[in-house]
Amino acid sequence: MTSTAPIVLWHHGLSRSHKRRTLQQIDRALREAGWFCVSLSGLHAERLAATVGGCYQVAAKFFELDEEQRSRYTEAAQECFGLTYTPLGAEPQYEGSSAQHVHSINAREPLSADQCDALLPAELEDGERELVHLYHAWPANPVADAAVQPLRAMVSSVWAALRAHVCTPLLEAFAALLGLEPDALAKRCSMRRSDNASLLRFLEYPPSPTG
Repeated sequence: MTSTAPIVLWHHGLSRSHKRRTLQQIDRALREAGWFCVSLSGLHAERLAATVGGCYQVAAKFFELDEEQRSRYTEAAQECFGLTYTPLGAEPQYEGSSAQHVHSINAREPLSADQCDALLPAELEDGERELVHLYHAWPANPVADAAVQPLRAMVSSVWAALRAHVCTPLLEAFAALLGLEPDALAKRCSMRRSDNASLLRFLEYPPSPTG
């Protein structure tokens, strides 16, 4: 294992020869380093960067709300978890006992119950199905509509771009390395618990009162 990540260049529409070389890069990186970073290129990379940048700008508007308004989106204050807010002092340190001086927006892909059901496997238990609905449901009547609704649209765009140009191609690459059908891993991962727990996080570190 190494602390320096190999860089794998990636862009949509790779030729067969480029795809083969990319698979070799991924295989070597995983065997030798244990991990790798993806570097996108081309028009899709520019569009994704613009979409992500726009999402941060909209998230900044949410952080400008007063704490009372933001706190209405905590998990404890809602019956759905598509969009949640973690206030200052609630983010634990992963080493030690003190809390981090940070607050965050936690956003899962906005999906209706019907959209979730269309993606879910038929054999899923009812309780698990309801949990998926909660994970992907956003506030129906947000108190800060001007800040939340643009964020919902931008988050949807980011998820769609990441799935099309990063996640799905990489899952297909991993499947190829394992000798599986191209969509084997995508089908296995689709809408399972690991997918439901995936989220975009926007963190802001305000100036510390202690300096």
